[in-house]
Amino acid sequence: MSDILYALEHSNNKVYQYFLNKSKNFIQELAENHITKTAYRNTVSENSFSFKKLDGGELGTLKEIFGDINEDSFKNATKGQGNELKRILTMHSSALLALLFFQSVSEDNPLSITINGKEYKFTSVDFEYENKCLDGRDSNGVEYRPSCVDVKLTDKEQHVVLFLESKLSEYLHNGKQTGISMEYHKQYREIFEKGELIDGLIIKEEDGTLTLTTTKRRCSHYCQGIKQMMCHFIGAMNYKAKHQDEEVLLGTILLDMSSIDESRYKEYCKDYKQLADKLTRLGKEVKMIGTPLTYQELYNNLKGFKLSDRVVEYYGLNK
Repeated sequence: MSDILYALEHSNNKVYQYFLNKSKNFIQELAENHITKTAYRNTVSENSFSFKKLDGGELGTLKEIFGDINEDSFKNATKGQGNELKRILTMHSSALLALLFFQSVSEDNPLSITINGKEYKFTSVDFEYENKCLDGRDSNGVEYRPSCVDVKLTDKEQHVVLFLESKLSEYLHNGKQTGISMEYHKQYREIFEKGELIDGLIIKEEDGTLTLTTTKRRCSHYCQGIKQMMCHFIGAMNYKAKHQDEEVLLGTILLDMSSIDESRYKEYCKDYKQLADKLTRLGKEVKMIGTPLTYQELYNNLKGFKLSDRVVEYYGLNK
Protein backbone atom coordinates (compact mmCIF):
# COMPACT_ATOMS: atom_id res chain seq x y z
CA MET A 1 0.00 0.00 0.00
CA SER A 2 1.31 3.45 -0.93
CA ASP A 3 1.96 6.01 1.79
CA ILE A 4 -0.69 8.37 0.42
CA LEU A 5 -3.35 5.63 0.30
CA TYR A 6 -2.50 4.73 3.89
CA ALA A 7 -2.87 8.42 4.86
CA LEU A 8 -6.24 8.62 3.12
CA GLU A 9 -7.49 5.55 4.94
CA HIS A 10 -6.41 6.95 8.31
CA SER A 11 -7.56 10.55 7.81
CA ASN A 12 -9.90 12.02 10.42
CA ASN A 13 -11.85 13.69 7.62
CA LYS A 14 -14.83 11.43 6.94
CA VAL A 15 -15.13 12.59 3.33
CA TYR A 16 -12.23 10.38 2.33
CA GLN A 17 -13.98 7.36 3.77
CA TYR A 18 -16.77 8.14 1.30
CA PHE A 19 -14.32 8.21 -1.62
CA LEU A 20 -12.64 4.98 -0.51
CA ASN A 21 -16.02 3.28 -0.14
CA LYS A 22 -17.43 4.49 -3.46
CA SER A 23 -14.42 4.84 -5.78
CA LYS A 24 -11.48 2.96 -4.30
CA ASN A 25 -10.21 1.70 -7.68
CA PHE A 26 -10.13 5.27 -8.98
CA ILE A 27 -8.29 6.46 -5.87
CA GLN A 28 -5.80 3.61 -6.01
CA GLU A 29 -5.05 4.43 -9.64
CA LEU A 30 -4.26 8.04 -8.77
CA ALA A 31 -2.71 7.68 -5.31
CA GLU A 32 0.91 7.16 -6.30
CA ASN A 33 1.41 9.97 -8.81
CA HIS A 34 -1.55 12.34 -8.62
CA ILE A 35 -2.54 12.79 -4.96
CA THR A 36 -0.73 14.69 -2.22
CA LYS A 37 -1.48 16.19 1.18
CA THR A 38 -2.92 19.69 0.92
CA ALA A 39 -0.43 22.46 1.68
CA TYR A 40 -1.61 25.59 3.51
CA ARG A 41 1.09 28.25 3.39
CA ASN A 42 3.91 26.73 5.47
CA THR A 43 2.00 23.72 6.79
CA VAL A 44 0.83 20.42 5.34
CA SER A 45 -2.54 19.00 6.34
CA GLU A 46 -2.92 15.46 7.62
CA ASN A 47 -6.65 15.47 6.86
CA SER A 48 -6.98 17.19 3.48
CA PHE A 49 -5.73 15.88 0.15
CA SER A 50 -5.34 17.45 -3.29
CA PHE A 51 -4.44 16.51 -6.82
CA LYS A 52 -0.80 17.32 -7.60
CA LYS A 53 -0.55 20.35 -9.88
CA LEU A 54 1.09 19.37 -13.16
CA ASP A 55 3.02 21.54 -15.63
CA GLY A 56 -0.25 22.52 -17.29
CA GLY A 57 -1.46 24.13 -14.07
CA GLU A 58 -4.83 23.49 -12.46
CA LEU A 59 -6.65 23.17 -15.80
CA GLY A 60 -4.05 20.80 -17.23
CA THR A 61 -4.19 18.69 -14.09
CA LEU A 62 -7.95 18.28 -14.26
CA LYS A 63 -7.77 17.40 -17.96
CA GLU A 64 -5.16 14.74 -17.17
CA ILE A 65 -7.39 13.16 -14.51
CA PHE A 66 -10.94 13.69 -15.80
CA GLY A 67 -10.57 14.22 -19.53
CA ASP A 68 -12.07 17.12 -21.47
CA ILE A 69 -12.67 20.28 -19.42
CA ASN A 70 -14.53 23.27 -20.89
CA GLU A 71 -11.99 26.08 -20.54
CA ASP A 72 -14.61 28.84 -20.37
CA SER A 73 -16.40 26.97 -17.58
CA PHE A 74 -13.10 26.48 -15.78
CA LYS A 75 -12.27 30.20 -15.93
CA ASN A 76 -15.80 31.00 -14.79
CA ALA A 77 -15.67 28.59 -11.84
CA THR A 78 -12.30 29.85 -10.57
CA LYS A 79 -12.93 33.58 -10.73
CA GLY A 80 -14.97 33.98 -7.54
CA GLN A 81 -14.44 35.56 -4.13
CA GLY A 82 -13.31 32.47 -2.22
CA ASN A 83 -9.90 31.69 -3.75
CA GLU A 84 -11.51 28.96 -5.87
CA LEU A 85 -8.46 28.64 -8.13
CA LYS A 86 -6.27 27.77 -5.13
CA ARG A 87 -8.83 25.26 -3.88
CA ILE A 88 -10.02 23.72 -7.14
CA LEU A 89 -7.58 20.80 -6.89
CA THR A 90 -8.67 19.86 -3.37
CA MET A 91 -10.20 16.42 -3.67
CA HIS A 92 -13.32 17.30 -1.68
CA SER A 93 -13.87 20.75 -3.23
CA SER A 94 -17.58 21.44 -3.79
CA ALA A 95 -16.63 23.95 -6.50
CA LEU A 96 -14.74 21.18 -8.33
CA LEU A 97 -17.76 18.88 -8.04
CA ALA A 98 -20.05 21.55 -9.53
CA LEU A 99 -17.58 22.32 -12.33
CA LEU A 100 -17.10 18.69 -13.34
CA PHE A 101 -20.82 17.90 -13.27
CA PHE A 102 -22.26 21.00 -14.96
CA GLN A 103 -19.38 22.27 -17.15
CA SER A 104 -20.67 20.72 -20.39
CA VAL A 105 -24.24 22.08 -20.22
CA SER A 106 -24.94 23.64 -23.64
CA GLU A 107 -27.37 23.78 -26.53
CA ASP A 108 -25.76 20.58 -27.82
CA ASN A 109 -25.77 18.92 -24.39
CA PRO A 110 -28.91 20.09 -22.54
CA LEU A 111 -29.55 19.06 -18.94
CA SER A 112 -33.13 18.20 -18.04
CA ILE A 113 -34.21 18.57 -14.41
CA THR A 114 -37.71 17.96 -13.08
CA ILE A 115 -38.68 20.33 -10.28
CA ASN A 116 -42.06 20.12 -8.55
CA GLY A 117 -43.33 17.90 -11.36
CA LYS A 118 -42.28 20.27 -14.16
CA GLU A 119 -39.39 19.53 -16.50
CA TYR A 120 -36.86 22.20 -17.42
CA LYS A 121 -34.24 21.88 -20.15
CA PHE A 122 -31.16 23.92 -19.27
CA THR A 123 -28.86 24.82 -22.14
CA SER A 124 -26.36 27.25 -20.59
CA VAL A 125 -24.40 27.43 -17.35
CA ASP A 126 -22.53 30.08 -15.37
CA PHE A 127 -20.38 29.50 -12.29
CA GLU A 128 -19.74 31.74 -9.28
CA TYR A 129 -22.59 34.02 -10.37
CA GLU A 130 -22.73 37.27 -8.42
CA ASN A 131 -25.99 38.91 -7.31
CA LYS A 132 -26.15 42.11 -5.31
CA CYS A 133 -27.16 41.59 -1.66
CA LEU A 134 -26.80 44.74 0.45
CA ASP A 135 -26.98 48.38 -0.57
CA GLY A 136 -24.23 50.73 0.54
CA ARG A 137 -20.79 50.30 2.08
CA ASP A 138 -19.40 49.00 5.34
CA SER A 139 -17.71 51.10 8.07
CA ASN A 140 -14.44 50.97 6.10
CA GLY A 141 -16.07 52.38 3.00
CA VAL A 142 -15.93 49.07 1.14
CA GLU A 143 -18.97 48.12 -0.93
CA TYR A 144 -20.81 45.12 0.53
CA ARG A 145 -19.90 41.85 -1.13
CA PRO A 146 -22.46 40.22 -3.43
CA SER A 147 -24.02 36.81 -3.09
CA CYS A 148 -21.82 34.45 -5.11
CA VAL A 149 -23.84 31.35 -6.01
CA ASP A 150 -22.05 28.27 -7.32
CA VAL A 151 -24.16 27.51 -10.38
CA LYS A 152 -26.64 29.37 -12.57
CA LEU A 153 -28.51 27.27 -15.12
CA THR A 154 -30.72 28.81 -17.81
CA ASP A 155 -33.67 27.33 -19.69
CA LYS A 156 -33.88 29.86 -22.50
CA GLU A 157 -37.01 28.39 -24.05
CA GLN A 158 -39.09 28.68 -20.87
CA HIS A 159 -37.27 31.83 -19.62
CA VAL A 160 -36.22 30.16 -16.37
CA VAL A 161 -33.02 30.51 -14.36
CA LEU A 162 -32.04 28.12 -11.58
CA PHE A 163 -29.50 29.17 -8.96
CA LEU A 164 -27.88 26.27 -7.10
CA GLU A 165 -25.57 26.26 -4.10
CA SER A 166 -23.34 23.18 -4.34
CA LYS A 167 -22.25 21.22 -1.26
CA LEU A 168 -19.99 18.19 -1.08
CA SER A 169 -19.14 17.51 2.57
CA GLU A 170 -19.55 20.93 4.19
CA TYR A 171 -22.84 20.01 5.83
CA LEU A 172 -21.06 17.31 7.84
CA HIS A 173 -19.39 20.09 9.87
CA ASN A 174 -21.70 21.82 12.30
CA GLY A 175 -21.40 25.09 14.19
CA LYS A 176 -22.82 28.56 14.61
CA GLN A 177 -22.28 31.38 12.10
CA THR A 178 -20.95 34.59 13.64
CA GLY A 179 -20.12 38.05 12.30
CA ILE A 180 -23.18 38.52 10.09
CA SER A 181 -23.57 42.20 9.24
CA MET A 182 -26.38 44.05 11.02
CA GLU A 183 -27.16 45.55 7.61
CA TYR A 184 -28.93 42.33 6.70
CA HIS A 185 -31.37 42.83 9.55
CA LYS A 186 -31.79 46.51 8.72
CA GLN A 187 -32.45 45.97 5.02
CA TYR A 188 -34.19 42.58 5.13
CA ARG A 189 -35.91 42.44 8.51
CA GLU A 190 -38.52 39.93 7.35
CA ILE A 191 -35.78 37.42 6.44
CA PHE A 192 -33.21 38.12 9.16
CA GLU A 193 -35.76 38.61 11.89
CA LYS A 194 -34.80 38.04 15.50
CA GLY A 195 -36.24 35.12 17.40
CA GLU A 196 -36.45 31.54 16.20
CA LEU A 197 -35.67 31.21 12.49
CA ILE A 198 -36.45 27.52 12.09
CA ASP A 199 -36.71 24.72 14.66
CA GLY A 200 -33.73 24.96 16.99
CA LEU A 201 -32.06 27.98 15.31
CA ILE A 202 -32.15 31.64 16.27
CA ILE A 203 -30.59 34.86 15.04
CA LYS A 204 -29.34 37.08 17.84
CA GLU A 205 -27.24 40.21 18.17
CA GLU A 206 -23.73 39.84 19.60
CA ASP A 207 -21.17 42.67 19.77
CA GLY A 208 -22.80 44.67 17.00
CA THR A 209 -23.19 41.77 14.59
CA LEU A 210 -25.67 38.95 14.11
CA THR A 211 -25.06 35.32 15.04
CA LEU A 212 -26.99 32.37 13.71
CA THR A 213 -26.87 29.70 16.38
CA THR A 214 -28.79 27.02 18.24
CA THR A 215 -31.31 27.37 21.04
CA LYS A 216 -29.39 24.59 22.80
CA ARG A 217 -25.95 24.73 24.39
CA ARG A 218 -24.14 22.86 21.59
CA CYS A 219 -24.82 23.75 17.96
CA SER A 220 -25.60 20.65 15.91
CA HIS A 221 -26.62 22.54 12.76
CA TYR A 222 -24.68 23.61 9.65
CA CYS A 223 -25.44 27.28 10.22
CA GLN A 224 -23.12 28.61 7.53
CA GLY A 225 -25.13 26.77 4.89
CA ILE A 226 -28.42 28.19 6.18
CA LYS A 227 -27.00 31.72 6.26
CA GLN A 228 -25.69 31.29 2.71
CA MET A 229 -29.12 30.27 1.43
CA MET A 230 -30.69 33.31 3.08
CA CYS A 231 -28.15 35.56 1.33
CA HIS A 232 -28.66 33.77 -1.98
CA PHE A 233 -32.41 34.32 -1.61
CA ILE A 234 -31.80 38.06 -1.21
CA GLY A 235 -29.45 38.02 -4.21
CA ALA A 236 -32.01 36.11 -6.26
CA MET A 237 -34.70 38.66 -5.35
CA ASN A 238 -32.44 41.45 -6.58
CA TYR A 239 -31.75 39.49 -9.77
CA LYS A 240 -35.48 39.02 -10.31
CA ALA A 241 -36.09 42.76 -9.88
CA LYS A 242 -33.91 43.37 -12.95
CA HIS A 243 -35.15 40.38 -14.96
CA GLN A 244 -38.92 40.47 -14.68
CA ASP A 245 -39.30 38.37 -17.81
CA GLU A 246 -37.59 35.38 -16.18
CA GLU A 247 -38.83 32.85 -13.66
CA VAL A 248 -36.23 32.55 -10.88
CA LEU A 249 -35.69 29.31 -8.97
CA LEU A 250 -33.28 28.82 -6.06
CA GLY A 251 -32.10 25.67 -4.35
CA THR A 252 -29.16 23.63 -3.14
CA ILE A 253 -27.59 20.48 -4.52
CA LEU A 254 -25.74 18.05 -2.27
CA LEU A 255 -23.52 15.07 -2.76
CA ASP A 256 -25.51 12.57 -0.72
CA MET A 257 -23.03 11.39 1.90
CA SER A 258 -25.60 9.76 4.15
CA SER A 259 -23.69 6.49 3.76
CA ILE A 260 -21.01 7.85 6.12
CA ASP A 261 -23.09 10.24 8.27
CA GLU A 262 -26.82 9.78 7.90
CA SER A 263 -27.80 11.94 10.87
CA ARG A 264 -26.00 15.09 9.71
CA TYR A 265 -27.20 14.63 6.14
CA LYS A 266 -30.80 14.34 7.34
CA GLU A 267 -30.35 17.26 9.77
CA TYR A 268 -29.25 19.64 7.03
CA CYS A 269 -31.97 18.44 4.65
CA LYS A 270 -34.53 19.11 7.40
CA ASP A 271 -33.09 22.57 8.15
CA TYR A 272 -33.00 23.47 4.47
CA LYS A 273 -36.61 22.35 3.94
CA GLN A 274 -37.85 24.42 6.87
CA LEU A 275 -35.93 27.46 5.60
CA ALA A 276 -37.29 26.98 2.07
CA ASP A 277 -40.83 26.78 3.47
CA LYS A 278 -40.28 29.95 5.52
CA LEU A 279 -38.86 31.91 2.58
CA THR A 280 -41.61 30.68 0.27
CA ARG A 281 -44.26 31.91 2.73
CA LEU A 282 -42.86 35.44 2.38
CA GLY A 283 -44.59 35.55 -1.01
CA LYS A 284 -41.62 36.88 -2.95
CA GLU A 285 -41.12 36.31 -6.67
CA VAL A 286 -38.23 33.87 -6.17
CA LYS A 287 -39.36 30.25 -6.01
CA MET A 288 -37.48 28.04 -3.57
CA ILE A 289 -36.98 24.37 -4.36
CA GLY A 290 -38.60 22.70 -1.36
CA THR A 291 -36.00 19.98 -0.73
CA PRO A 292 -32.32 19.67 -1.64
CA LEU A 293 -31.42 18.14 -4.98
CA THR A 294 -28.64 15.56 -4.95
CA TYR A 295 -25.97 14.83 -7.55
CA GLN A 296 -26.88 11.15 -7.34
CA GLU A 297 -30.52 11.97 -8.07
CA LEU A 298 -29.61 14.10 -11.08
CA TYR A 299 -27.30 11.42 -12.42
CA ASN A 300 -29.92 8.67 -12.06
CA ASN A 301 -32.45 10.78 -13.97
CA LEU A 302 -30.25 11.98 -16.83
CA LYS A 303 -31.95 12.09 -20.22
CA GLY A 304 -29.20 12.07 -22.80
CA PHE A 305 -26.93 14.49 -20.92
CA LYS A 306 -23.31 13.50 -21.53
CA LEU A 307 -21.28 13.22 -18.33
CA SER A 308 -17.73 11.89 -18.13
CA ASP A 309 -17.46 8.31 -16.86
CA ARG A 310 -14.44 9.46 -14.85
CA VAL A 311 -16.58 11.99 -12.98
CA VAL A 312 -19.27 9.39 -12.32
CA GLU A 313 -16.67 6.94 -11.00
CA TYR A 314 -14.82 9.46 -8.83
CA TYR A 315 -17.91 10.70 -7.01
CA GLY A 316 -19.58 7.27 -6.88
CA LEU A 317 -22.71 8.61 -8.56
CA ASN A 318 -23.70 5.18 -9.85
CA LYS A 319 -23.41 3.42 -6.46
